[in-house]
Amino acid sequence: MCEKVETWLPHTYRRKDMYGVFDFHAITPEGETYYIQTTERSCHAARRKKVLAWPGLARLLLLSTNHIEVWSWRKRDWDLRREEILSSSVPTALERSALQKQIATQRGSTVVPSSTSPILRGARRRAARKTSPDS
Repeated sequence: MCEKVETWLPHTYRRKDMYGVFDFHAITPEGETYYIQTTERSCHAARRKKVLAWPGLARLLLLSTNHIEVWSWRKRDWDLRREEILSSSVPTALERSALQKQIATQRGSTVVPSSTSPILRGARRRAARKTSPDS
């Protein structure tokens, strides 16, 4: 049994995914549950990063008989690529924090904790720009 869980929001002209990540939710007769992110082949890596950007959600879903997969299609011959996201590939909070610091150092910017809301992150970025010596 499979259900499309991505919805179209006409007033915003955007799509909303289940938990902000998944397009389909499927349950097998054996009771296994699949959370599936679908995309075109050229965006496969970006969708994998999208799933891994929420490590708490991914770890929670992978606790029991749940599976997370990224499916990508090549339209030319409708070739399907399926990649299962394993719990071992989901970064821990410490690994994610270290990676964020490394990326921020390379960019020359500051790191904003991922636990804060996007609104607060945006406000902190704007405040940092106002107080930067470059302005």
